[in-house]
Amino acid sequence: MVKGVFFDFNGTLYFDQDINRITWKETIDAISNNSIDFDSFFTNYKAVMDYIVIEDAHKLINKPYTKQEIDYWVNYKEDRYRQYGIDHNRTVLPPGAKEVLDYLKSKNIPVILCTSSIIENVDFYYEYFNLSNWFNKNQTVYDTGEYNSKAQMYQQCAKRLNINIEEGIVFEDSSKSIMQAIEAGAKKIVAIKKDDTPTVPEIKQVIKDFTELDYSIFD
Repeated sequence: MVKGVFFDFNGTLYFDQDINRITWKETIDAISNNSIDFDSFFTNYKAVMDYIVIEDAHKLINKPYTKQEIDYWVNYKEDRYRQYGIDHNRTVLPPGAKEVLDYLKSKNIPVILCTSSIIENVDFYYEYFNLSNWFNKNQTVYDTGEYNSKAQMYQQCAKRLNINIEEGIVFEDSSKSIMQAIEAGAKKIVAIKKDDTPTVPEIKQVIKDFTELDYSIFD
């Protein structure tokens, strides 16, 4: 039996790609006064921490910035992201996810959340998605500003579960984060299908949503 399961959230347990794009466009338009071509700019920023996107937007238009300004725009974007989810009733787990989490709970298999989101979003996820039914919020690894990559975050998750990462399973959607999970030592990955899902031996299943998962992977 697997010793632990690592779950990404955005794009994995929350199909929020459209919400992210809508609220990022609003933010980049506001930063640049509509002078940045958002579609070409944002192509390069999948699974990238907020402050990097915002710093690069400022650099692109030669606009000086301070840490306080970056923090302001991070909060600006994420405030709108959370409100959009609430206003449009977009606060549900994807098909089959609850059943998978219930199964892991019934088997006493530890789970942990590994998200590049900021603490305000983590609070939002736990409140609106009832994540405390399965996850320990105090164990959750999120963007505190101390991690340089998702690889470091996955390594921290393994420490918090007191296992080696190769003894667990990672659920991810982003090709970049999948490769960083492998860099961290992951040997078993379930990928949520994307156009750019990599073909690597560590990916054991590729699924559209959790209804397609073969539970034998947990054996």
